[in-house]
Amino acid sequence: MDKSAKANEEGLIGNQYNEHGYYLAKNLFKIDSFSNIEKLISVVISEHYPCNDIHSPDTAIFLKTNPQTVTKIYEKLQNNARLIDLGRSKPITDIVRLFIKDPSLYLKSVLRIDIPFEYKELAYWHQDDFYVKGNDEELTVWIPLQNTSIPQGCLSVMPGSHRLGRLEHSYVTGKKRVPMGIYDREVRLVEMSQNDALFFSSLLVHSSNLNFSEEIRYSIQLRYTSRGKSPSTIMKGNIDV
Repeated sequence: MDKSAKANEEGLIGNQYNEHGYYLAKNLFKIDSFSNIEKLISVVISEHYPCNDIHSPDTAIFLKTNPQTVTKIYEKLQNNARLIDLGRSKPITDIVRLFIKDPSLYLKSVLRIDIPFEYKELAYWHQDDFYVKGNDEELTVWIPLQNTSIPQGCLSVMPGSHRLGRLEHSYVTGKKRVPMGIYDREVRLVEMSQNDALFFSSLLVHSSNLNFSEEIRYSIQLRYTSRGKSPSTIMKGNIDV
């Protein structure tokens, strides 16, 4: 691709992100890009259960009936060096720089384990900004480790909701807080393949959906901030990308 064509493509991507608050990068990764992360997950699960395939229904059944084990696995995988390495990889950071001029990666990285038919940890409508408590130029990169469509609980987004600014998350139930009075807006469900990545503003209103498949929905969440603005104090620091 020549320089003018590349500049035009980058301009279109930037315009889409600015208008809708998100950008879906299709086929961003090679199909085996996450093999080292999947091996790590397998090793950690195998400390509790003889796991030959992290995507098997049998693994899902074991973890569904052993929620304390899920918590232990989640805590051990959080902020792992392999996730940080992924967050600093060129395919991701080249796109992040289209949206944030001088980005850095928050060290708090998450690998979610969403068990079939589990409601407790469902991330209902919210802005990441409410929980990250950083600045208004931050974004999240959401990466599934399997094809993720309706049955697996793909994300829902409200296009353009980032332009509403910071919203009060006024309805409280347990640990969950959600904004109110905005649900007459357009909603899109973002179905993804395992080599896609979804980039979205920390101000975009979005939601997880219930995984009603027979397999675990694994997803990686990486978050970026602008070096020109005050970072979050709860994200364990940030590093150059």
